[in-house]
Amino acid sequence: MGLKMDKQIELDDANAFFYAKMNVNLRRTKLPLFYYDFKIPEPRPPSFSDIADIAPQNLEEFETRVNDILERTAERYHKEAYGIYKKQPVDKRLSIEKLVKFSMRSEKTINKKERGTDHHLDGYNFLKLALEKNVLFSKSDQYILGIAIERSKLTKPKQRLIAFQCAAQTLWYLEQNSIPTLAAMEVMLTDKKQPLSELLEAEKVTNSRTIQKWIGAVCPVPQNQRKKHLKDVALYSNIVPIPGLFTAQGIRFPWLKFAIICTTRVMKICNCTLEDIIGSPSILVITERLKFYPKLYIRDWIEGAYSSNSSIFDL
Repeated sequence: MGLKMDKQIELDDANAFFYAKMNVNLRRTKLPLFYYDFKIPEPRPPSFSDIADIAPQNLEEFETRVNDILERTAERYHKEAYGIYKKQPVDKRLSIEKLVKFSMRSEKTINKKERGTDHHLDGYNFLKLALEKNVLFSKSDQYILGIAIERSKLTKPKQRLIAFQCAAQTLWYLEQNSIPTLAAMEVMLTDKKQPLSELLEAEKVTNSRTIQKWIGAVCPVPQNQRKKHLKDVALYSNIVPIPGLFTAQGIRFPWLKFAIICTTRVMKICNCTLEDIIGSPSILVITERLKFYPKLYIRDWIEGAYSSNSSIFDL
Protein backbone atom coordinates (compact mmCIF):
# COMPACT_ATOMS: atom_id res chain seq x y z
CA MET A 1 0.00 0.00 0.00
CA GLY A 2 2.79 2.39 0.96
CA LEU A 3 4.67 1.57 -2.26
CA LYS A 4 1.61 2.41 -4.38
CA MET A 5 1.16 5.71 -2.54
CA ASP A 6 4.83 6.66 -3.06
CA LYS A 7 4.52 5.85 -6.79
CA GLN A 8 1.42 8.06 -7.08
CA ILE A 9 3.22 10.93 -5.34
CA GLU A 10 6.12 10.56 -7.78
CA LEU A 11 3.69 10.57 -10.73
CA ASP A 12 1.83 13.65 -9.48
CA ASP A 13 5.12 15.46 -8.84
CA ALA A 14 6.53 14.61 -12.27
CA ASN A 15 3.37 15.66 -14.10
CA ALA A 16 3.14 18.91 -12.14
CA PHE A 17 6.75 19.69 -12.99
CA PHE A 18 6.21 18.83 -16.65
CA TYR A 19 3.26 21.21 -17.04
CA ALA A 20 5.08 23.94 -15.13
CA LYS A 21 8.08 23.61 -17.45
CA MET A 22 5.81 23.56 -20.51
CA ASN A 23 4.11 26.76 -19.30
CA VAL A 24 7.43 28.52 -18.70
CA ASN A 25 8.94 27.45 -22.03
CA LEU A 26 5.90 28.65 -23.95
CA ARG A 27 6.02 32.04 -22.25
CA ARG A 28 9.74 32.42 -22.83
CA THR A 29 9.61 31.49 -26.52
CA LYS A 30 6.11 32.94 -27.22
CA LEU A 31 5.49 30.26 -29.89
CA PRO A 32 2.04 28.66 -30.41
CA LEU A 33 1.32 25.38 -28.68
CA PHE A 34 1.17 23.36 -31.93
CA TYR A 35 4.87 24.10 -32.62
CA TYR A 36 5.76 21.55 -29.95
CA ASP A 37 5.53 17.78 -29.77
CA PHE A 38 5.19 17.21 -26.03
CA LYS A 39 5.92 13.90 -24.39
CA ILE A 40 5.11 13.25 -20.73
CA PRO A 41 8.38 12.34 -18.95
CA GLU A 42 8.84 9.18 -16.95
CA PRO A 43 7.25 9.66 -13.49
CA ARG A 44 10.00 10.84 -11.17
CA PRO A 45 10.32 13.62 -8.60
CA PRO A 46 12.08 16.66 -10.11
CA SER A 47 15.60 17.35 -8.91
CA PHE A 48 16.80 20.68 -7.56
CA SER A 49 18.57 21.36 -10.86
CA ASP A 50 15.30 20.75 -12.72
CA ILE A 51 13.43 23.24 -10.55
CA ALA A 52 16.23 25.79 -10.88
CA ASP A 53 15.92 25.50 -14.66
CA ILE A 54 12.32 26.79 -14.67
CA ALA A 55 12.47 29.06 -11.60
CA PRO A 56 12.25 32.81 -12.31
CA GLN A 57 15.64 34.32 -13.03
CA ASN A 58 14.87 37.89 -11.94
CA LEU A 59 12.25 40.01 -10.16
CA GLU A 60 10.54 41.05 -13.40
CA GLU A 61 10.01 37.44 -14.45
CA PHE A 62 8.76 36.56 -10.96
CA GLU A 63 6.26 39.46 -11.02
CA THR A 64 4.93 38.32 -14.40
CA ARG A 65 4.34 34.80 -13.12
CA VAL A 66 2.61 35.98 -9.93
CA ASN A 67 0.30 38.18 -11.99
CA ASP A 68 -0.49 35.22 -14.28
CA ILE A 69 -1.57 33.17 -11.25
CA LEU A 70 -3.60 36.13 -9.96
CA GLU A 71 -5.43 36.45 -13.29
CA ARG A 72 -6.16 32.73 -13.44
CA THR A 73 -7.55 32.82 -9.91
CA ALA A 74 -9.72 35.84 -10.75
CA GLU A 75 -11.01 34.07 -13.88
CA ARG A 76 -12.04 31.05 -11.81
CA TYR A 77 -13.79 33.39 -9.38
CA HIS A 78 -15.70 35.07 -12.23
CA LYS A 79 -16.77 31.69 -13.63
CA GLU A 80 -18.15 30.54 -10.29
CA ALA A 81 -19.73 33.86 -9.27
CA TYR A 82 -21.12 35.07 -12.59
CA GLY A 83 -20.93 32.18 -15.04
CA ILE A 84 -18.40 34.07 -17.19
CA TYR A 85 -16.32 31.58 -19.16
CA LYS A 86 -14.36 33.78 -21.55
CA LYS A 87 -11.16 35.62 -20.71
CA GLN A 88 -11.71 39.21 -19.63
CA PRO A 89 -9.76 41.89 -17.71
CA VAL A 90 -9.54 41.31 -13.96
CA ASP A 91 -12.26 43.18 -12.05
CA LYS A 92 -10.35 45.84 -10.10
CA ARG A 93 -13.22 46.13 -7.61
CA LEU A 94 -12.55 42.58 -6.44
CA SER A 95 -10.68 42.66 -3.14
CA ILE A 96 -7.50 40.73 -2.34
CA GLU A 97 -9.20 39.30 0.76
CA LYS A 98 -12.15 38.01 -1.27
CA LEU A 99 -9.91 36.34 -3.84
CA VAL A 100 -7.76 34.67 -1.19
CA LYS A 101 -10.85 33.39 0.63
CA PHE A 102 -12.07 32.00 -2.67
CA SER A 103 -8.70 30.29 -3.17
CA MET A 104 -9.00 28.76 0.30
CA ARG A 105 -12.52 27.54 -0.55
CA SER A 106 -13.63 28.85 2.85
CA GLU A 107 -16.81 30.25 1.29
CA LYS A 108 -19.38 27.70 0.18
CA THR A 109 -21.15 30.22 -2.02
CA ILE A 110 -20.04 33.41 -3.73
CA ASN A 111 -22.05 36.52 -2.80
CA LYS A 112 -22.13 38.81 -5.84
CA LYS A 113 -22.85 41.86 -3.69
CA GLU A 114 -19.70 41.49 -1.61
CA ARG A 115 -17.16 43.70 -3.27
CA GLY A 116 -14.06 45.04 -1.53
CA THR A 117 -12.02 48.13 -2.30
CA ASP A 118 -9.61 48.07 0.62
CA HIS A 119 -6.59 46.87 -1.34
CA HIS A 120 -5.37 47.19 -4.90
CA LEU A 121 -5.71 43.93 -6.75
CA ASP A 122 -2.02 43.37 -7.46
CA GLY A 123 0.29 40.39 -7.45
CA TYR A 124 2.45 41.59 -4.54
CA ASN A 125 -0.40 41.82 -2.02
CA PHE A 126 -2.23 38.79 -3.41
CA LEU A 127 0.77 36.48 -2.96
CA LYS A 128 1.56 37.96 0.46
CA LEU A 129 -1.91 37.31 1.87
CA ALA A 130 -2.11 33.91 0.17
CA LEU A 131 1.14 32.79 1.83
CA GLU A 132 0.09 34.22 5.20
CA LYS A 133 -3.25 32.38 5.01
CA ASN A 134 -1.60 29.12 3.92
CA VAL A 135 -3.45 28.93 0.59
CA LEU A 136 -2.91 25.69 -1.33
CA PHE A 137 -0.84 26.34 -4.46
CA SER A 138 -0.61 23.56 -7.03
CA LYS A 139 2.73 21.84 -7.50
CA SER A 140 3.08 23.33 -10.99
CA ASP A 141 2.48 26.87 -9.64
CA GLN A 142 5.10 26.31 -6.94
CA TYR A 143 7.61 25.24 -9.61
CA ILE A 144 6.70 28.25 -11.76
CA LEU A 145 7.26 30.62 -8.82
CA GLY A 146 10.37 28.80 -7.63
CA ILE A 147 8.85 28.53 -4.14
CA ALA A 148 8.32 25.22 -2.34
CA ILE A 149 5.53 25.57 0.24
CA GLU A 150 4.96 23.28 3.23
CA ARG A 151 1.48 23.83 4.70
CA SER A 152 1.70 22.40 8.23
CA LYS A 153 -0.76 24.19 10.51
CA LEU A 154 0.60 26.68 13.04
CA THR A 155 -1.07 25.58 16.27
CA LYS A 156 -1.15 27.44 19.60
CA PRO A 157 1.42 25.11 21.22
CA LYS A 158 3.74 25.65 18.23
CA GLN A 159 3.29 29.41 18.60
CA ARG A 160 4.39 29.25 22.23
CA LEU A 161 7.42 27.13 21.34
CA ILE A 162 8.49 29.51 18.55
CA ALA A 163 7.93 32.58 20.75
CA PHE A 164 10.24 31.25 23.48
CA GLN A 165 12.85 30.19 20.91
CA CYS A 166 12.85 33.61 19.23
CA ALA A 167 13.20 35.36 22.60
CA ALA A 168 16.07 33.10 23.68
CA GLN A 169 17.82 33.38 20.31
CA THR A 170 17.65 37.18 20.46
CA LEU A 171 18.75 37.53 24.10
CA TRP A 172 21.71 35.20 23.64
CA TYR A 173 22.90 37.36 20.77
CA LEU A 174 22.31 40.68 22.58
CA GLU A 175 23.39 39.68 26.11
CA GLN A 176 25.85 36.95 25.10
CA ASN A 177 27.65 35.23 28.00
CA SER A 178 25.76 37.15 30.68
CA ILE A 179 23.11 34.41 30.30
CA PRO A 180 25.40 31.37 30.13
CA THR A 181 23.02 28.44 30.64
CA LEU A 182 19.57 27.13 29.68
CA ALA A 183 18.43 27.47 33.29
CA ALA A 184 19.57 31.10 33.44
CA MET A 185 17.74 31.88 30.20
CA GLU A 186 14.58 30.16 31.43
CA VAL A 187 14.63 32.29 34.59
CA MET A 188 15.11 35.43 32.49
CA LEU A 189 12.16 34.63 30.22
CA THR A 190 9.76 33.72 33.02
CA ASP A 191 10.63 36.49 35.50
CA LYS A 192 7.30 38.25 36.12
CA LYS A 193 9.15 41.52 36.74
CA GLN A 194 10.43 41.50 33.16
CA PRO A 195 8.28 42.69 30.20
CA LEU A 196 9.35 39.62 28.20
CA SER A 197 7.36 37.39 30.52
CA GLU A 198 4.17 39.26 29.69
CA LEU A 199 4.95 39.26 25.97
CA LEU A 200 5.48 35.49 25.95
CA GLU A 201 2.54 34.83 28.32
CA ALA A 202 5.09 32.77 30.26
CA GLU A 203 2.68 32.08 33.14
CA LYS A 204 0.79 29.70 30.82
CA VAL A 205 3.84 27.40 30.57
CA THR A 206 4.43 26.04 34.06
CA ASN A 207 7.04 23.35 33.38
CA SER A 208 10.57 24.78 33.46
CA ARG A 209 12.01 21.64 31.84
CA THR A 210 9.69 22.13 28.87
CA ILE A 211 10.96 25.68 28.38
CA GLN A 212 14.59 24.59 28.67
CA LYS A 213 13.98 21.87 26.08
CA TRP A 214 12.44 24.43 23.71
CA ILE A 215 15.23 26.99 24.02
CA GLY A 216 17.95 24.33 23.94
CA ALA A 217 17.26 23.97 20.22
CA VAL A 218 18.54 27.52 19.57
CA CYS A 219 21.31 27.65 22.17
CA PRO A 220 24.57 28.82 20.53
CA VAL A 221 26.70 26.70 22.89
CA PRO A 222 27.29 23.15 21.60
CA GLN A 223 25.46 20.56 23.69
CA ASN A 224 28.65 18.82 24.83
CA GLN A 225 29.87 22.10 26.38
CA ARG A 226 26.72 23.32 28.09
CA LYS A 227 27.60 22.01 31.54
CA LYS A 228 30.57 24.36 31.58
CA HIS A 229 29.97 28.02 32.36
CA LEU A 230 31.85 29.30 29.35
CA LYS A 231 32.98 32.91 29.15
CA ASP A 232 33.86 32.85 25.47
CA VAL A 233 31.85 35.81 24.09
CA ALA A 234 32.43 34.77 20.47
CA LEU A 235 30.58 31.52 21.12
CA TYR A 236 27.37 33.41 21.91
CA SER A 237 27.56 35.41 18.69
CA ASN A 238 26.48 32.36 16.70
CA ILE A 239 22.86 32.39 15.50
CA VAL A 240 21.10 29.02 15.54
CA PRO A 241 18.08 29.26 13.19
CA ILE A 242 14.60 28.62 14.55
CA PRO A 243 13.80 24.96 13.73
CA GLY A 244 10.85 24.11 11.49
CA LEU A 245 10.55 27.31 9.43
CA PHE A 246 12.38 25.81 6.46
CA THR A 247 11.93 22.09 5.80
CA ALA A 248 12.99 19.65 3.09
CA GLN A 249 9.43 19.87 1.71
CA GLY A 250 9.33 23.68 1.64
CA ILE A 251 8.83 26.89 3.59
CA ARG A 252 6.17 27.20 6.30
CA PHE A 253 5.15 30.80 5.70
CA PRO A 254 2.69 31.27 8.62
CA TRP A 255 5.42 29.94 10.95
CA LEU A 256 7.94 32.25 9.30
CA LYS A 257 5.74 35.32 9.73
CA PHE A 258 5.08 34.48 13.38
CA ALA A 259 8.82 34.07 14.08
CA ILE A 260 9.49 37.47 12.48
CA ILE A 261 6.77 39.05 14.65
CA CYS A 262 8.19 37.49 17.83
CA THR A 263 11.77 38.51 17.09
CA THR A 264 10.68 42.07 16.27
CA ARG A 265 8.70 42.52 19.47
CA VAL A 266 11.49 41.03 21.63
CA MET A 267 14.07 43.35 20.08
CA LYS A 268 11.72 46.31 20.50
CA ILE A 269 11.50 45.55 24.23
CA CYS A 270 15.31 45.49 24.24
CA ASN A 271 15.27 49.09 22.86
CA CYS A 272 16.41 48.17 19.36
CA THR A 273 15.42 50.51 16.53
CA LEU A 274 13.52 49.39 13.44
CA GLU A 275 16.68 49.46 11.32
CA ASP A 276 18.57 47.53 14.03
CA ILE A 277 15.97 44.79 13.81
CA ILE A 278 15.94 44.64 10.00
CA GLY A 279 19.73 44.30 9.95
CA SER A 280 20.04 41.93 12.90
CA PRO A 281 21.57 38.45 12.42
CA SER A 282 18.32 36.83 13.65
CA ILE A 283 16.50 38.37 10.67
CA LEU A 284 19.33 38.08 8.14
CA VAL A 285 19.61 34.32 8.73
CA ILE A 286 16.03 34.14 7.36
CA THR A 287 16.14 36.71 4.55
CA GLU A 288 19.26 35.19 3.00
CA ARG A 289 17.22 32.08 2.19
CA LEU A 290 14.47 33.99 0.36
CA LYS A 291 14.13 35.72 -3.02
CA PHE A 292 11.94 38.29 -4.71
CA TYR A 293 8.58 39.10 -3.05
CA PRO A 294 8.98 36.78 -0.02
CA LYS A 295 12.23 38.55 0.84
CA LEU A 296 10.41 41.91 0.72
CA TYR A 297 7.57 40.60 2.90
CA ILE A 298 10.01 40.26 5.81
CA ARG A 299 10.29 44.05 6.12
CA ASP A 300 6.52 44.44 5.86
CA TRP A 301 6.03 41.98 8.73
CA ILE A 302 8.72 43.67 10.83
CA GLU A 303 7.21 47.12 10.34
CA GLY A 304 3.73 45.84 11.16
CA ALA A 305 4.88 44.12 14.36
CA TYR A 306 7.05 47.07 15.43
CA SER A 307 4.14 49.52 15.23
CA SER A 308 1.75 47.21 17.11
CA ASN A 309 1.27 46.78 20.85
CA SER A 310 -1.15 43.86 20.56
CA SER A 311 -0.39 40.37 21.84
CA ILE A 312 1.97 38.49 19.53
CA PHE A 313 -0.54 35.64 19.58
CA ASP A 314 -3.20 37.92 18.05
CA LEU A 315 -1.14 39.35 15.16
